[in-house]
Amino acid sequence: MTLLNRPLVTLDIEAPPATVWAHLRDARLIRRWFGGERPELDEEIRATFFGDRVRVVRSEHDAGTIHAISWPRRGDSLKVVGHPGDPMRSRVTFTRRPQEMQARHDGVYCPVGEMWTAALLRLRHALEVQPGDDRLVLSVCEQDAGPAEAPLLVRAGLSGLGAVPVGVHLSGRRLDGTPVGGKVVFRTDHQVGVALTGTSSLLHVLVAPPAHRPPHGLVTVTLSAYGLDHDAQAETVRRWDAWWAAAGVPVLATVLAPQH
Repeated sequence: MTLLNRPLVTLDIEAPPATVWAHLRDARLIRRWFGGERPELDEEIRATFFGDRVRVVRSEHDAGTIHAISWPRRGDSLKVVGHPGDPMRSRVTFTRRPQEMQARHDGVYCPVGEMWTAALLRLRHALEVQPGDDRLVLSVCEQDAGPAEAPLLVRAGLSGLGAVPVGVHLSGRRLDGTPVGGKVVFRTDHQVGVALTGTSSLLHVLVAPPAHRPPHGLVTVTLSAYGLDHDAQAETVRRWDAWWAAAGVPVLATVLAPQH
């Protein structure tokens, strides 16, 4: 049976293709949206976007220039084109070669596909909401989702995420009584993004199902915050740590970069 590549995510970004492409080819700009702040991030960026197994292609078509990055050994590719009819918008598509099981059972959870979906949604937020700013990123990664009687998202005050459609505002309350809320700006089968009220921050939740990691599944929650001075960053870190500690999740100490 021949396995055909299939698009896993296609999204439109309110930025010209040249701007989007620069954020895929400049390591300093990639840091504003890709991955989390950790010691190995620079090496991860180098290997993912600039390694020997990466291919970069530029081609001209009737619709304009197409820029693409491909990873031939994996069969994955990332393509940036101008949005039809609007040169100030871009369309980004991530495509991957399905595995045998994924070809026969459409909808199987794909960790790589989910990672790229999350990354590109953060790229869109960085370019549309806070272009030109570096990011403070905080996360709790791959935590046990918890049993039905005590789910982690309920303990964290985020129980309503699963039922709120895109464009609708939601509100919750952390265990310490402080509110958290915003507008749902995207949703997939496994991911939800919330633009937090009164800030330029994006709260992103990824839930891997129990079939992927028995018995409960996994939860990863990431906060991407922009436009904060050093004191505001420190306060954001303090609130984040207190929030997840109250929900029973250990968090790693965050070292803030010096402000210039």
